[in-house]
Amino acid sequence: AREIPPLKENQLELLVDFAIEVQNICATMKAAGLQNHLNNPELEYEFVSKLPGLLAAFWGMHK
Repeated sequence: AREIPPLKENQLELLVDFAIEVQNICATMKAAGLQNHLNNPELEYEFVSKLPGLLAAFWGMHK
């Protein structure tokens, strides 16, 4: 998660790439038997902190 660069407001076309990266990380954790780590609030914060401000706010509203 730390290697994924943060998205900027003018880079929303990269949002799909970001989502695929997150899905791949989650799938790898599940395959490795690390499902409990998926509920780690630090990991969630790392991902959400890479979203542009408005998307991060929407994430908080839907959480």
